[in-house]
Amino acid sequence: MDAHLDEWLPAVNKLVAGMPDAPRLWMEKLDRATKLSLLHQVGDEKSTDIVQRISDGLTKRDPATYPDPTIDAVAWPFLLEVSRPDSIPQFGKLPGWIKQLRKIYAEADVRALEGDIGGFYRAAGRGREHLATVRSAAAASGDESEPRAVMSYLTTELSSWLLTLYKGAASSLGLTDYALLAVGSVGREEMFPRSDVDYTVLVATLTDKVAAVDKLIAIQLELMGEPGLDEIGKGDPSSVAKEHVVSKRDILLDARTLHAEGAGGQQLEQAYYASRRKEMRNAPRRQEAATALIDTEGGKFAPTSEYLRGPDKDVKKGLLRLPTFVTRNLGFYFDRQIDQLNVWDRVKDLVEQRILSQELADKMIEVVNFASRLRIKLHSHYGAENEVFRLRKDVDAKYRGYVLTEAEEATFLRCVDINTDLQARSQRFTLARSMTLPALRVGAQEMPPVVVVGKDGMTRTTQMTLADGRAATLTEEIDTGEDVPWYSLITINGEKHAVEPGTQIVKRLTDGKRIFNPSLDNPFSA
Repeated sequence: MDAHLDEWLPAVNKLVAGMPDAPRLWMEKLDRATKLSLLHQVGDEKSTDIVQRISDGLTKRDPATYPDPTIDAVAWPFLLEVSRPDSIPQFGKLPGWIKQLRKIYAEADVRALEGDIGGFYRAAGRGREHLATVRSAAAASGDESEPRAVMSYLTTELSSWLLTLYKGAASSLGLTDYALLAVGSVGREEMFPRSDVDYTVLVATLTDKVAAVDKLIAIQLELMGEPGLDEIGKGDPSSVAKEHVVSKRDILLDARTLHAEGAGGQQLEQAYYASRRKEMRNAPRRQEAATALIDTEGGKFAPTSEYLRGPDKDVKKGLLRLPTFVTRNLGFYFDRQIDQLNVWDRVKDLVEQRILSQELADKMIEVVNFASRLRIKLHSHYGAENEVFRLRKDVDAKYRGYVLTEAEEATFLRCVDINTDLQARSQRFTLARSMTLPALRVGAQEMPPVVVVGKDGMTRTTQMTLADGRAATLTEEIDTGEDVPWYSLITINGEKHAVEPGTQIVKRLTDGKRIFNPSLDNPFSA
């Protein structure tokens, strides 16, 4: 039997073996694709409940009414029916799916396909086979394999599958003149076994057909037993609609074309990339955005974040995202972003441009490789996009998740140290590029301050003309007996900005972003 089918949980095996003869023999003869679908569904804490429901349902029925177990198109719907899945969301949607399919076909006036529901089952069976083969290969890759090679393989296979799925749905519903873009991990060629398959579509006009194609794909994913892939299609076509204006940062930085359909699709693709190049060449906006991203993302995914503090640690958010995001946004800042999509190529390019030191690059790649290899293991271990693991000291009798080995723990702790240093460099990079109050006052002409004393302190107001000619008013609140303001506000040409205590960094009150100060100091190259 296929190695993937050997993953039947012990509890599932026990339940199947304990069934009466007729149900047991029927279950044992199920088609390979049907078994794979069942495995995907029972790979969590509900496994025994689902199989018990199937056992009970089969036992209550006359074996003469069982359909042919070797034909997936009839066996899989039958399994859904007998499981009585009222409390199991991923099961039992078949009647709703059929109604949706017929409604989509009717609205699109595709009568030839309306009756071909069996074709959807056949396609879903092939999809299950393909995904199982790809994931099994990734799970068997081992510690010695390069995670980049495994992720590239996954990306190639799943991108091809997505393209086939989308082109088929678009063709059946008559959607033409579009461009299909891979975004997120698909765009970066950094997919993992259970990653969401993210895409967006370029269209000249948003129509019902675009929504219908997305819906058609979502239904087929459900038929494949892949509810974990329901993020597919979340790239809203409106984000890159007729004006080709890109509003999503991930789409701007990580998108790559999978397919352009027709002359109209090719024109949309060309217009999109022209828009992206224009956006990337706007140096002040690009650099200010990149600085803010390094600051916010670096802080959110620092080693001290919630993702590593507790016993349940998140490898994606707690370990992998910091070097990935810093590298991406560092490339964004220095305009090294368009041709280097994945983290390995970006790091190599940044080193060649002397933006990143070789020593720091090697350490960052160590973190990326370890975290990527661990993510592949976790996805295979859980059979889902689950990123959680524990150290051995945090394991208790109830824990059933992944536990790091002694060697993995040593590498993990070394990676945390590397990320701690990377976070400190990110803070220095941001601070050097954020406008500070002392920098604004250099060369400014200041009037004598006006002081108003109150009950608990005083308010000091200073009118000034900045070095570039802008008029500014600095208002400082100072407690009685203190010399340093606890709150400062500077108004420049009518726009108000807060001044962060301690760092004296100036940021806009309207959106919280820091005022950009182009500086050439780069702690990543040291």
